[in-house]
Amino acid sequence: MINKNKHNKTKNKYFNITLFAPLIALIVLFITLGYSAFQSTGMVKDAAATVRPETFVRVTNLEVDTTSNATVISKDYTSVGHTNGYITSIYSQVTFTRSTSSVKYAIDVTNFGNVEMGLASITGLPNNLDYELDTNVYDIGEKICNSNNECTLGAKKTIYVTIKYKSGSGTNTSTTLNANFNLTFKELHNIYYNSTAIDYVIDGGNKTVSLGNNPPTYIRVTGTLTNSSYTSPNVTLTAVTSDIYIIEVHKVYVDNVVQQNTVDNGGNITVNLGNNAPTNSSDITITGSYGSSSYNNPNLILNNVTTDIYITIGSAPVPITISEKIESVIEGITPDSNGMYTGAAGSGCTNKIIDDGTSDHNLRYVGSDPCNYVTFNGETWRIIGVFYNMGSDPLVKLVNGTAPYSTSVKFNNNNKNGGNVWGSNSLSSSMQSISAASNSMVQSVQWRIGGPQYNSNTAASFYSSETSKTSSSVSIGLINAADFGYATDNISSCRSSNLGSWTVANCVTDHNWLYLDNYNSFTVTTVGTGNSIYRVTTGKVIVSTTINTNSAARAALYLKADILYDSGDGSSGTPYTLKTS
Repeated sequence: MINKNKHNKTKNKYFNITLFAPLIALIVLFITLGYSAFQSTGMVKDAAATVRPETFVRVTNLEVDTTSNATVISKDYTSVGHTNGYITSIYSQVTFTRSTSSVKYAIDVTNFGNVEMGLASITGLPNNLDYELDTNVYDIGEKICNSNNECTLGAKKTIYVTIKYKSGSGTNTSTTLNANFNLTFKELHNIYYNSTAIDYVIDGGNKTVSLGNNPPTYIRVTGTLTNSSYTSPNVTLTAVTSDIYIIEVHKVYVDNVVQQNTVDNGGNITVNLGNNAPTNSSDITITGSYGSSSYNNPNLILNNVTTDIYITIGSAPVPITISEKIESVIEGITPDSNGMYTGAAGSGCTNKIIDDGTSDHNLRYVGSDPCNYVTFNGETWRIIGVFYNMGSDPLVKLVNGTAPYSTSVKFNNNNKNGGNVWGSNSLSSSMQSISAASNSMVQSVQWRIGGPQYNSNTAASFYSSETSKTSSSVSIGLINAADFGYATDNISSCRSSNLGSWTVANCVTDHNWLYLDNYNSFTVTTVGTGNSIYRVTTGKVIVSTTINTNSAARAALYLKADILYDSGDGSSGTPYTLKTS
């Protein structure tokens, strides 16, 4: 008797295998072909390789864009993955008929990974051939991105490479050449400044980045690279192989002694005050910008630090005025034979100050970049000096260091005699409305506006003439011609020279910080009693001009005598800050 159930089971099993056998064969075939295809493109190098690596880029098409006196016989390419990048070898045989022959290839490059990539180099050409990359479309080291600025996972970029004879190697006879070359692609690394991405660099490459118009005094660089250097505002990075983090850091001083530890901008720091730590926090004075502080003897904790910090242990220091701060820079220093004091240098600037040798003995900053930066009215200004000729108390004179009030304006809108008097002219009237004029720290003064009849006078002669005549009392003015004359640090050669015939190389270039690049700039110094005014010209000398001539105007002012020094060393990175109490 036949067991029908057993027979049916066998039959069903047979039919199942028959049904799925073609499907299984297709799957095996697909895997085999797919694996082979991945191997040929470098996506799979062995059985353990990841099918879709994070970094993967290759050439996906090669076309001849244009030729000039040349014929392309053959072209092909292969892409291979390597540990330090991806290399596509371009194989091409060409015939050149002129020394100026060339072939321009259109090469499609596609990023199949999720890491931004770029072309690192083009190498391998024969010695007599050279290449030219169309940098209007793409340059070495740039990201490979599509028109939508998508730079990963399918982003495609067409680059154009022209192959031609190397200079001096060409011939005007028909020559067949193997024009083979290699394209090496590598990943890109981001460069961050205080957590914000500001640039990128190709793996193994070098990069110089700028930290902007208000660069920090100190930085810390982290990441994998061979070397880094900082010359404000530029950071130079060498042989970068990872993301780079540039962080602004601040120093901490305890009783004017710099501490070993620094603090990242916006970060927190604990300062051990050591054996001299006071019992009460009331005996600690902190100068600088930070969010909050707490004291647990001997540790002082500062949060959200955004400037250098100066900690003084003991009774609170007696506040000093900004004029006293400037005087303290040269305290105890003996001037040279020209009356110039050289104080301790600031961060990237010099503390050169002169006694101007007049009967008033004003103190003036001199040189190409003295430590005279100050934050005032939310802007960067610079200190001309301390003046003892404006009343019973010394006044500090400032000039705007951010930008001129105007680069082209008339001193007065008419050309009448007497229109060169500051306070009675149209330029003075318009400048009294700027925000600095109403700042509570500004002292209204009668500006010294007299002047000699001719520019063939020394700074001392200009100064003597200027003090002989005053304006009405106003807040905002301009520099004096004598200010420009006294701002050079080449005192022995220039102080006795006429300001109208200065030797620029000796007296101005790299010697005088008050020169305003590329602009003729008005002063308040009058030319006799007529309708002319003195100005600093692009020739870098003092010259007279009529009042209805267009020139630049640069605001100057005097601070009230009781304005206090708050913090800073006068450098561009850490300017002086002011306070009223």
